[in-house]
Amino acid sequence: MKHDPMDENFDDEDPEPENWMWVRGVDYAAGWRNTLDAATELKGATGDAGIDATEFTSTAANNN
Repeated sequence: MKHDPMDENFDDEDPEPENWMWVRGVDYAAGWRNTLDAATELKGATGDAGIDATEFTSTAANNN
């Protein structure tokens, strides 16, 4: 788990995979699917608004 950078014990290193906790039944990909759907909707909306959308891409991303 990352900590608040204002915390004196802040460690900016990513957590090690063996320290992750996965919870059964949690849909970890739901947020990614929602973001991907929003990116696709944004691309369509720009085209519908008459903006030439061929010059850019709209993609889902993770910015931890």
